[in-house]
Amino acid sequence: MRHIIAYSSPAGSTRHVAEVIGQRLRQMECTVLKCDLARKDDLKAISKTFIEDEKSLCLWVASPVYVDHAVPPVEAFLRGLPSRKGGYAVPFVTWGGVSSGVALLEMGQMLEEKGFLLLGAAKVVATHSSMWQCEQPLGMGHPDENDDAAVKSLVDQVLAKLAGEQRSPISLSVLDYLPPERKSAAQGKNIGMAKKMHPEFGVDASLCTQCGICAENCPAHAISLDPYPRFGNDCFACWSCARICPESAIILDLSSSDEHLRNMARQNHEKPPTQIFF
Repeated sequence: MRHIIAYSSPAGSTRHVAEVIGQRLRQMECTVLKCDLARKDDLKAISKTFIEDEKSLCLWVASPVYVDHAVPPVEAFLRGLPSRKGGYAVPFVTWGGVSSGVALLEMGQMLEEKGFLLLGAAKVVATHSSMWQCEQPLGMGHPDENDDAAVKSLVDQVLAKLAGEQRSPISLSVLDYLPPERKSAAQGKNIGMAKKMHPEFGVDASLCTQCGICAENCPAHAISLDPYPRFGNDCFACWSCARICPESAIILDLSSSDEHLRNMARQNHEKPPTQIFF
């Protein structure tokens, strides 16, 4: 059984969870291939694996939750998967303490449509990616040791299923955990809403050195230099470019959304913050 871990991680939290899963699988002497969906070479490597393996494959696929959904690179990856007659999958998400939305449910639905059986799933709370400028961001300090322990237990449960004769999948209904009114609201949201909230997003040409770090690290490959950074339609408002710019040349003021996010978190009051499903 080969294990592929495919993820998008603009802020690093999802990568952390993917690494915890990979380490646990290797401790159990499993063959593991990790794929950062922002790296084209990684995608080529796993494309070959999908062709070679018809059934002996377990796909772990992960996304941060943005505006209640998986990020576009993950959705595109799932839509592009070949249909299979066998194979297993484990979707997992990280979320910033406001709402985990319908991301996990939608990822599960797409995987089942491709013919995968879901052996488990997880949502893991993480520091909110839009609040790095705050002293007390939502999800501060997460994922922590307890979150990591929960993720490791998920790996153990999945491996136990794979070792058994009856590899019983989980039902999509367990991932449909939002109350109906919140689920309906989440389904009506999209990435464009996040981008419209920050029309001041731009570049200070007097500070920009055209180093290209933002373009090299954009998880959506949405930035080009002409001669300063330009942001294409594939931008999904992860703000990674603003976080990593060494000159602080990418202008983004998120202070106005701080209290709004905290109010939403209080209204949603989603518990538990980290949860595994198996």
